[in-house]
Amino acid sequence: MHIASLIETLTPEEKSDLVSAMTRIEEILKPKEGWIVTIRSHKPGDIGYIIHRHGVIYAREYGFNSDFDAYVARGMADFIENKTPEQNLWIAEWRDHFAGSVAIVRHDAHTAQLRWLIVESEARQRGIGKQLVNQAVRFAADNGYRSVLLWTIDFLGMIITWATHEETRFRALPTDCNFSVIFYVLKK
Repeated sequence: MHIASLIETLTPEEKSDLVSAMTRIEEILKPKEGWIVTIRSHKPGDIGYIIHRHGVIYAREYGFNSDFDAYVARGMADFIENKTPEQNLWIAEWRDHFAGSVAIVRHDAHTAQLRWLIVESEARQRGIGKQLVNQAVRFAADNGYRSVLLWTIDFLGMIITWATHEETRFRALPTDCNFSVIFYVLKK
């Protein structure tokens, strides 16, 4: 059967829908290099959305339950209620949509903690996570921190593998529990 004969049977509205669908397919398959990623500080509405996306992604990819939502929500509430100029939260937007987030919070006087690093699955493999982490590390250095701490769960092996890759300069520390502590020592 020829495509032309299939299209002939469509109504004008169906033809329009078909063209729209094909345009969307082209958008999705278009080479990604030219698309701009915008990284900005958080604004009203972002906090709830970040909590939501963490819950959805971690449930889908790792089987987490709603206890994780509560954990993220408590940390984010504490961040907003006690935010200082030495702390910040960034949002990455790609194709005019939320693509990810990362934050720097104070761990102690000399150590920043990298938190809420997440990248949407369709935005991965495009350097967005690297851009977010670079933004956070630069901010930490600019604000006088000597190191950046990344605390994660051991079974999130991809995070540990990424974070300890030679290019990132994060280094894992040995622990006696199911968590990994990874440090990045900032240059003086």
